[in-house]
Amino acid sequence: VVSAAKWAASRLGRDVPYRPSSSIIADEVSGLSFIRVPSIDSFRRGADPDDPYRLQDEIKPDKGVSISPFYLSTTEVTLASLTPFFEETVDTGVFGQATELLKFAFKTHPKQETAHTAAGHLSLNIARRWCQWLNDRALKASSTHRYRVPNEDEWEYACRGGSAKRFCYGDNAQYADYFAACNGYADAPYVIGQHMPNWYGLFDMHGGLWEWCDSPYPRKWLPEKKQKLPNLDELNISVKRGGAHYSPAVRCRSSQRNFQAAALSHEYTGLRLVMEGVEP
Repeated sequence: VVSAAKWAASRLGRDVPYRPSSSIIADEVSGLSFIRVPSIDSFRRGADPDDPYRLQDEIKPDKGVSISPFYLSTTEVTLASLTPFFEETVDTGVFGQATELLKFAFKTHPKQETAHTAAGHLSLNIARRWCQWLNDRALKASSTHRYRVPNEDEWEYACRGGSAKRFCYGDNAQYADYFAACNGYADAPYVIGQHMPNWYGLFDMHGGLWEWCDSPYPRKWLPEKKQKLPNLDELNISVKRGGAHYSPAVRCRSSQRNFQAAALSHEYTGLRLVMEGVEP
C-alpha cells in the first residue's frame, strides 16, 4: 500500500512521507530500498497445465519448497546504486566485456537521472562480485546487512505477490501494461517505477529487464546444440526471470524462464538484490 501510494504521488509530482517500519528499509550501504516478502510453507514455481503459453521448462516440480521471510529490493538495481562499486572496481578487470557498455551508460545519463535508470549489461559474475563488495562495505560500517542475488524460487514467489495466476494481478495479458514495462515499452536503459507495484510492493517484476537468479538452469532444457558444448559446466548457465521491456506481455509471466552464461552481459539483463541480516 505504501509503495502504491508513493508511486501514485510521484506521478503527480508529490512526495508522501511515511512512518518507517520493519517491513520497509531504505538501506544506506546499497543505496536501495527493500521490502519484506512474507514466508510460505510450500511454494511450487511454474505454470499450470492449462496455461496456453507454458513452455517445457515451466512445468511445476512435484514438491514445493519452504521460503522464509526475506527482504527484496523494491526495484531493479539502478545506475546510481551501482556507481560506487563501478568507480572502485572498474580498473580491476572484473567487469570484463561489460566495462565499455557500462561506461557508455554512465556517460550518456545525467547524474540526476541515474537514480531512476535501471542498470543493464550486468553479468551474474558482476552481480556476485558486487554483493561481495557490498558485504565488505557493510562490515566496515558495522552493519548487520548482507547481500546476495535471489534464487529463482524466491524470485517467482515474490513476483507473484500472492497470486496463483499468470501475472501478479491475474491472467489477462491485456492488463500487463499497468504493471509492466513490456510490449516494446521503451528503449534501454529504462526508468524504473513507472508502473504499478505488485501486492508485496515490488516494482517492475514483470518486464523491464531480465533479472538474474543465482540458480543453475537445468541442462535438460537447454537447446540441443548448447547441451553438447564441451565447456558447458564452466559456463555456469544460470536462470534469468521476468522478461524485458521489448518482450510481449505473455513472455513476462511470473513463471517465464530464460538462461545465460554467468560471465556474459546483455543490454537487457539486470537484477535486484536480497538483503539479509535485518535486525528484528
